[in-house]
Amino acid sequence: CSKMLLIAIVNVMIDRKMRKNEKEGVMQRENERIIYHLMHFNEKDKEWSERPYLLLEDMAIVFDILDLDDRSIQRIDHKKANKEQWSDQFLWESAKKNTKQFLPAKFEPVYKDFRGHTEDRPVFMVSNKIQRYGAAVICYEDFLDDISRKYNKSLYLLPTSIHEMLLLFDDGEDQEEDLLHILEKSDQQLSKEEFLSDNIYYYDKYMEELISLF
Repeated sequence: CSKMLLIAIVNVMIDRKMRKNEKEGVMQRENERIIYHLMHFNEKDKEWSERPYLLLEDMAIVFDILDLDDRSIQRIDHKKANKEQWSDQFLWESAKKNTKQFLPAKFEPVYKDFRGHTEDRPVFMVSNKIQRYGAAVICYEDFLDDISRKYNKSLYLLPTSIHEMLLLFDDGEDQEEDLLHILEKSDQQLSKEEFLSDNIYYYDKYMEELISLF
């Protein structure tokens, strides 16, 4: 009986250790897959009392866990963050590294018949490799600065959805109103969940700073 009791106790201890290791493994995987994306910010929405966020001009940087399919996300709210003891600083530092790693930036010209696109004034799309939640690439360290330096231009950014932005070079012509019309037309085709902003952003190559224009 003593031998059987000892075996039973050992088995219980092993089971507990395995469950603990499994739980720690899940936590570690979640830590390693914390990412961010951009959302439209309206301080009246209940959303902002429920989840951690940072402000970027009139947009919100929010945090998620990227699923193993590298496409789906799970929202991180205050309840989840408190349970795992994830501070805002921890979320930001983790997401800053992971988002760029799992969802590398994509920068390419848009189709030629897009309004505003000419040979002398090309229009580019910025997103990530899966073109989901890709507007957040503008937050990647040195991303806008590298483009600005490469082409020696300041940049206009049009947030056409949470998934992508359009980028144009500042050629010294007054074009803000034309760009605003393009953005307004694009916004009319978006669902509430995909809408990001009705503003235009400007990256100044000299100041190395992103500002909203309206």
